[in-house]
Amino acid sequence: VLDELHMLAESARGTQLEILLERLDAIALRTCLRVGMSATVSETDVIARRFLGTRAKVLLLSGGRGVRVHRRTGSEQLADRPVQGVDPVAAEILRIERDDSDAVTIGAEILRLREVGLRKVLLFVSSRARCDSLSSGLKNYLSKRAPMEFVAHHGSLSQSERESAEATLVRARESVAVATTTLELGIDIGDIEVVMVVGPPGSVSSM
Repeated sequence: VLDELHMLAESARGTQLEILLERLDAIALRTCLRVGMSATVSETDVIARRFLGTRAKVLLLSGGRGVRVHRRTGSEQLADRPVQGVDPVAAEILRIERDDSDAVTIGAEILRLREVGLRKVLLFVSSRARCDSLSSGLKNYLSKRAPMEFVAHHGSLSQSERESAEATLVRARESVAVATTTLELGIDIGDIEVVMVVGPPGSVSSM
């Protein structure tokens, strides 16, 4: 079973996985049954043939929920694009341009959201170094202004550190988490009320 297949498809790890699957078939002396899953693959047929074989069948399941999107560049709020059938409790997604003062800019936005009752925030960034620096900056800015828990989550942290961060997000009534793609992978972190994407994502599909 190949879960979250989109995380591998666009990287060298995907090529390595293809080789390992072929080696597995060679060792087993037969073609092993493969099942791939992802919620964000755009070219489903191409991905299926690549990782599951030329005879793979693609099953598409509809679903999801509406999202209210806010687009931001620096401190300027752009006009909202209306989305039909918006879920009133859906996450708000913000894109904030990276600059030297972004911890203050994002922190001020988090405080504004807190005033309207949105108190569990998840921010996605594109690198581990960025995750550490932004989580530290937000903690410095917000810790004296609001009783919130602050965590960072990325692949360079130990398993115990990641599990501790995940437990904090489940437990805390108010929290700010800064993460790389490690929190995209179906991990239970409780209810999240706001999602922010800080800077451009790695690809359109990951967005």
